[in-house]
Formats: sequence, C-alpha cells, structure tokens
Amino acid sequence: MSLAPLLCARQVAVGLAGRVFCRDLDLRLMPGESLAVLGRNGVGKSTLLAVLAGLRPPLAGEVLLAGRTYAASGARASALLRGWLPQGRSEAFSSTVLETALIGRHPHLARWAWESANDAAIARQALAAVGMADLAQRDVQTLSGGERQRLAIATVLTQAPQIYLLDEPLAHLDLNHQIAVL
Repeated sequence: MSLAPLLCARQVAVGLAGRVFCRDLDLRLMPGESLAVLGRNGVGKSTLLAVLAGLRPPLAGEVLLAGRTYAASGARASALLRGWLPQGRSEAFSSTVLETALIGRHPHLARWAWESANDAAIARQALAAVGMADLAQRDVQTLSGGERQRLAIATVLTQAPQIYLLDEPLAHLDLNHQIAVL
C-alpha cells in the first residue's frame, strides 16, 4: 500500500509584482520527510512557502494538501493539517505567553468554544519544548525577539499539524535555541 503525499505541487509557478520566481515546480512531500528551501534574500522563498501553505494562489498549477486543494478543504480542515510560521510577526495586543500559545488550538475548537484543560496542557508542553514553561504568565509585549520567535514556534507546536511550513524558524534565536529547534 502506497501512502499519499502530504503536500503536492503540480506544475506550480510562483511570482510577485510581475516577477516569476519559480516555474513548473513538481513536488511530493511524504509524511515523515523534510525539505529545506535555500536561497539568497529576495529570491522568493517566502512567497513560495506562502503558496505551498495555501495563503497565496500560484500563478499556475495547483497545490494539494493531503490530496485536496486548499479551496476544497477549507480553512479549518487545512489548519488542522498545515502549520504556518511566517517570517515575521508581532503581537498587537497584550496577552500572556500561554494565551498566545493557545491560539494554536483554535483550529481544533468548535465555533464559540473555549480552550479546555487538555488544550492548555498541550500548550504548556509546547512551551516547555522551546524552554518557555517558566514564562507562561508573562506579557508577550515584554519578550525579546528570540523569546517571541520561540513563542511563535510553540504556537505552531500547539496546533499539532501534520506538516510544518516554517519561514526562517531560526531567526532571532541564539545558538543553543537554534540547535534545540533543529
């Protein structure tokens, strides 16, 4: 029995502002596989990841997540399968580290539902995995750049998707945290 690819790109073209970064991309990423996209600044890595995450449409071709297009799956089902860590993010509102990590559980909740004790336990476990368990009650607006990046990673871990699309996950991290994240 053959497993289906978790992420599949068929003849995908990616571009932005009249520039095409990638043409005719065929990609099959199976469960358990890892892929790194390397390149210089400004060559379209983030744009490619956004297309693979279903956040931007490709110029041509199609992207399938677990055999279905993002449009066919819908936002919630896609978020249960795909975790996305953007290159940069900021917290506009004051909240605790734990409350922010719990955002990762939102795809698992019914409309108007609150996070359960189990959701909080999953978030605390993710915070511990990135060395932030002792900061759970701290205000996110007081965190350093590296702490914010570790919290962003913990939030995606809390989501517990089947595939992680991470754009520069080691940014702002000191060497010991880079190694731990890898």
